[in-house]
Amino acid sequence: MEKAREKVAGRDTGMEEGTEKVDPRDVLFRTVDEHTDVIEAKITGVIPKWISGNFIAVGPGKFEQGAERYRHYFDGMALLMRFEVRDQRVRYASKFLPTVTLTSTACCNIASSTMRFGTGATWVSYILPTNMSDNATVNLVHLGGELYCSGETATIFRINPDSLETLERVELKKLASLDTCVAHAQYDNDGSAYLLGSHFSPPSAYKFIKIPPPDETKRRKIDPTEPVRRAEVVAKVSMQNPLKPSYIHSFAMTDNYFIFVESPLVINILTVTRRKLSALSLYDALEWLEGKNCRIHLVERRSGKESKVRCECPPMLVIHQINAYEHDDNIILDVCCYDDATMLDEYHFEKLLDTSYTPRGLAEPRRLIIPISGATAAAAAATTTTTTAAAAAATTTTAAAAAAATTTTTAAATTTTCEGPMSVAKSC
Repeated sequence: MEKAREKVAGRDTGMEEGTEKVDPRDVLFRTVDEHTDVIEAKITGVIPKWISGNFIAVGPGKFEQGAERYRHYFDGMALLMRFEVRDQRVRYASKFLPTVTLTSTACCNIASSTMRFGTGATWVSYILPTNMSDNATVNLVHLGGELYCSGETATIFRINPDSLETLERVELKKLASLDTCVAHAQYDNDGSAYLLGSHFSPPSAYKFIKIPPPDETKRRKIDPTEPVRRAEVVAKVSMQNPLKPSYIHSFAMTDNYFIFVESPLVINILTVTRRKLSALSLYDALEWLEGKNCRIHLVERRSGKESKVRCECPPMLVIHQINAYEHDDNIILDVCCYDDATMLDEYHFEKLLDTSYTPRGLAEPRRLIIPISGATAAAAAATTTTTTAAAAAATTTTAAAAAAATTTTTAAATTTTCEGPMSVAKSC
């Protein structure tokens, strides 16, 4: 990583910091100090008078500990940031989230023993317990009227949005038997929040969790985390392979259904169990099952049961949901996805800091049209992909044999027809 940093040092990109031109990579991917005391931000231009409020964010802000440099961007220590916009001024404060991953390394100034995303534990893992990282650096979610930092593990942190103080560490493993949990919640009109997580031990399953809204009549008399402690499992979905559960970052929800895409990117549980002996990272346990389709799970929210309609689509990695709604006996699901898991590798600093490297794992939006009628014995799920270079529309209809997918590329002004079904939905 040090060599990679040397490559970008002094490169003239036109970006200036003071009077010195610096490479944007060296700004984005360097460790910063926390500012527990509020500082005045420098402003370029004019902030409209009507903008007033607070913006709270979390993201990676520390990329080394002692002599150890982290290998992957996702391993940067979580930094809470608060931007207060008032009277056309901006005041800024920041504070590192006091995770076990951070504090256990800081107290000894040595490498962590936790299993992080792309940076494996070192020799310390042989003498200290090795657990999944609790570095909740991905998102902020509202649960039961409180604000929490979340990652992809089953540990969340309740914070004070005014002071950025961490008020409590909450283990969803203890509350709902989750080993992993999505970073993004879905919300109902009544204020209920929903999460999706994986449970690895037998009987393994994907679990949908409901966290009720706060009872405002009792709010001042009870523990503010009471709604989270009343989290309940409202639905379970069996894993196709309990030893290789799918990597899940988010899911979708409509008025009547939970929807998530079980992709070919899986976590090899046997590799995870060897992490203490091998000092591995989570990335080392990920596998891309080449040629395996995605399975789209539809779960009825009222009954908690999986729909009888089982749907598959071509292999892709879904990271974020764009939108989901029900229309004409179909679910329209728009997702942000990748053709494979290349993008996760490209967040290694060896590639991020290499100015000669060209990223290949670029995201694109796709639309899945999922039939939800039980009377549909064999129907199609249409996939629409839009990119900045071309607008491509693919429609697949499955009868008894193959289907035709037509792609129109505006950049080349040509039409190409490909044989073979793009995705199939069938009643089981």
